[in-house]
This record gives sequence, structure tokens and C-alpha cells, in this order.
Amino acid sequence: MDRYVIFSAFGLDQVGIIAKLSEVLAASHCNIEDSRIARMGRALTMMLLLRLPEDLDERELLRRLKPVRNELNLEMSATELEPQAVITEPPQKPHAHLTCHGADKIGIVHRITRFLADQSVNIIDMQTAVLRRAEPEYVMELTLELPGCADADQVGPELRKLGRDLGVDVILRR
Repeated sequence: MDRYVIFSAFGLDQVGIIAKLSEVLAASHCNIEDSRIARMGRALTMMLLLRLPEDLDERELLRRLKPVRNELNLEMSATELEPQAVITEPPQKPHAHLTCHGADKIGIVHRITRFLADQSVNIIDMQTAVLRRAEPEYVMELTLELPGCADADQVGPELRKLGRDLGVDVILRR
């Protein structure tokens, strides 16, 4: 039976990190099934969903990756998942994309995500950034999974009102 692991790594960005990690993963017969890799400031963070061969567990995987970890000064972790926790079918719920931008201030993420949670809207991807300009500009992009009871046409106007209260523009698209 296949084994699944969530693998994460964090460290200062440098050329070749992904190439060196994926070389060890391929040599270990690990398949990268899903990934999120991002540079934040000078740091690189990654999260990979890996399918491991039957004879490899997360401890042995980390042991094999130790030379790369030491060479590149990375923090790494691996956690085994139950096979039923790995979604292999596309989601059946409709998706929407939310963009929020405006003046940067504390609390934007909390207020928007609290509103979405109260509407039973699931956030399946989120990216944020502060653009360094004369006046710092905040940008947040979310991919949302809408439950049967929530509709973009219903949620959109309330989100735009919340955005006005926060001093940011909020756009919701299907």
C-alpha cells in the first residue's frame, strides 16, 4: 500500500534547493503529488505531498535528506498521513477567487477570514504580500470553496462592504 507524507522545508532561498531535494526524492522513488513552494522575503518555504514506496517511512526519508539539509541549512519535517486523508478526486463544490488590496494595516486577514468562516466558506489557497511603495499596499488572494448554502452573488456584496470598512477593495469572482 502506498504511504503519504507531508514534507516541509524552510530556509534562506538559494539556487538549487528544489533540484537537490527532488533528486533525493526521485532516487528514493518518492512521487511529488502536490506542492506549494514560495519565497517570502529572502526565505523559501515549501510543503510537498509525497507518495512514498512501501519500504520507506518518514524517518528514513529525513535521514536520506540529511546531507541536503546540512549543505543548505534547511529546517525539515515529515509527517505521515492516512491514505484516506489524501484527496484524489476533484472537489465537487464550486470555487471562487477573492482578491483584496489597499492600504496595509493589522487585522485585514482576520476580519476577512472570520467572515468567510462564519459563512462556512473554506479557504483552499491563500497568498498575501505587502508591496513596498511610497505607501505600503496590501494584497491578498484567496481561492475559496463555496458550500451549497453560500453563493458568490450573496457573499460578494457583504465582502465588499467589509472591505470598505477595512479601507481595502475586495473582488470576488467565480
